Amino acid sequence: MINKVNTPSDLWEENITNSQIEVSKEELLEEADNYAWAFIKTLREWTKIDIADYRRFEPNIDLMLNSIIDDIFSFSWSKNRSSVIENDFILDEIAKSYIKKEDIEWLDMPFEELAKKIWDLFYEPLASILNSISIELDKQIDSNDEVIKLLKEASDHSLRAWDHCKPYVTDINELEKNSKHTFDIDWTNLSNEELSRSIAYLKNSKLKEFLELLSVKMNIDWVADEWRKRLKLAGELYNVSEKLKQASELI
Repeated sequence: MINKVNTPSDLWEENITNSQIEVSKEELLEEADNYAWAFIKTLREWTKIDIADYRRFEPNIDLMLNSIIDDIFSFSWSKNRSSVIENDFILDEIAKSYIKKEDIEWLDMPFEELAKKIWDLFYEPLASILNSISIELDKQIDSNDEVIKLLKEASDHSLRAWDHCKPYVTDINELEKNSKHTFDIDWTNLSNEELSRSIAYLKNSKLKEFLELLSVKMNIDWVADEWRKRLKLAGELYNVSEKLKQASELI
């Protein structure tokens, strides 16, 4: 497939679907390395890489994009990764959605505040967000499988924490009116699912920071519930906090 890299897009007339093909992460990482070397040769000719062109014959190009950019950056004179993206690539909206970022687009708040807002969710939507982050990370070819596993376990513990709370819930609407907790995150234009994906596509250092902050917040909950002698609930919240901490330390 790599021998097609320098072929002009107007020569490609194959009817190829944009659906991503099931390939192992190891195979995609190897293929990404091959593309990176081929792109480096193309860039020497001062030609920008238009990812939309390559998607026509490589349905998985977006999945490989971050790895390709990292490889090119490691062999370039660019000051940072953003310079590589700006100077060497043409990205359409699909490609942009796969790029790891320093912050969350359309969300003007520090991670400390975001962690607090997610901490303020009821444990069921919190579990859903953690599970969605793990699913989105699992789609990334350079993600850490142990981090994904820990986030899934944190989600499971959060869901069990909600199970301990449910017997005391008689009216969900009344509960939301009279509680500091919410089912959705206030003051954002993003749904919980959109936010989960954006968190999963943070750069590693930023994802690490966010998970550590959320772990600290969850630590407050389990200590408070342990003090109130809600030991089963406290145990689940302790596990949420610990799994998030462990995931952060592995990134």
